Amino acid sequence: MNFRETSAKVKEKFDAKWKETTMKLKIDIAPEDLFSFDKMIAMPAIKVMYVAGLMCVAIFGLALMFHLNFQDFCIGIGVLLIGSILWRIICETAIVVFGIYDRLGEIRNAVNRMEEDHILFLSKKNKAQTEKKNSK
Repeated sequence: MNFRETSAKVKEKFDAKWKETTMKLKIDIAPEDLFSFDKMIAMPAIKVMYVAGLMCVAIFGLALMFHLNFQDFCIGIGVLLIGSILWRIICETAIVVFGIYDRLGEIRNAVNRMEEDHILFLSKKNKAQTEKKNSK
């Protein structure tokens, strides 16, 4: 087995494992996307950060609740309720910002396709007009 065959098999195994892992996590990211900025990877990262932050809020709130005085118990309940809502709002705001970026990319691609179609249309129209003039 030569180097090319070995590297092809390794790449094939890596791609299969990558696809399996991303399917489990419901992440639509190719390995090439990690090194280019054409596709944002922030959405899955924000989802992971949301869960981690929510666990931190819960741990902090529960730790305050089980402290020895009543004032800390009330503050702990407040941290659980208000902290979890505020953390959700922060994460949703980040998702909206990155969603706007994705939509702008889709609009840019659509405009580029429309420009290409328009240029093709104009070139065909000019060609037809030129042929019409030449035939006269």
